[in-house]
Amino acid sequence: MNSNCKILWVDAVTANPEETSSFYNKVLGLYPCEVLEGDNQISYSMQSGGDDIMGVLTDQKFKDWIKGWVLYFNVQDYDHAIDQATANGGEIFKEFTPSNLKHPRSCLLKDPAGNPIMISEDNQT
Repeated sequence: MNSNCKILWVDAVTANPEETSSFYNKVLGLYPCEVLEGDNQISYSMQSGGDDIMGVLTDQKFKDWIKGWVLYFNVQDYDHAIDQATANGGEIFKEFTPSNLKHPRSCLLKDPAGNPIMISEDNQT
């Protein structure tokens, strides 16, 4: 099967973003940049060499999200990817239409093991 997807981003959704960002700073040398999410909630964009490489989000702001690491995938055939995910044991958790994630459509779901992933429709389709 030919894969037409790419990993866009990764976020850690956690109860304690300060502790989590500090951990990755101390262990990997990633620099935490504060991001004000609204309601005075702070999340972090973790940087390496000046490049944003991952997010650390507060579960207080993202209460309706799955906790843990969320991988973001960009796909060309969104409908096919969602159909295949649900047909193969995935569970839709939340849909974003139109997406506030800069994509036409996005879906937060759990894989069969319960791991969270976000599938987003490619802007080019």
